[in-house]
Amino acid sequence: ETWIGVQIFGLPQSTCVNPDSTLKNKIETIQGTYNAIKKEASAIKTKYESISPNTPAEVEAYNSLIDAYNALVPKVNDLAAQLKNLISLYNGQVNDSNSCIASHQ
Repeated sequence: ETWIGVQIFGLPQSTCVNPDSTLKNKIETIQGTYNAIKKEASAIKTKYESISPNTPAEVEAYNSLIDAYNALVPKVNDLAAQLKNLISLYNGQVNDSNSCIASHQ
């Protein structure tokens, strides 16, 4: 008769917390909105930069474009700040998860 002893040094991966998938989805949603608004602002900027207003009607159209652009800039900046914070939080979760997995191998 032979006895074989086995000792397992490991934990299931489920022991480590995965990054929050809801947070990832939120980042992706905000990123899509950010890209759309930024694209719109860029298009407006390109348009007003190509105009040399001479008549009162052209000046009014030019000013209208400037106002539209200026209304979008704070939205772009706010979304960029939100993304920066959320991505930093998510990256921290990924790093924590990776460290946990590496320490249990």
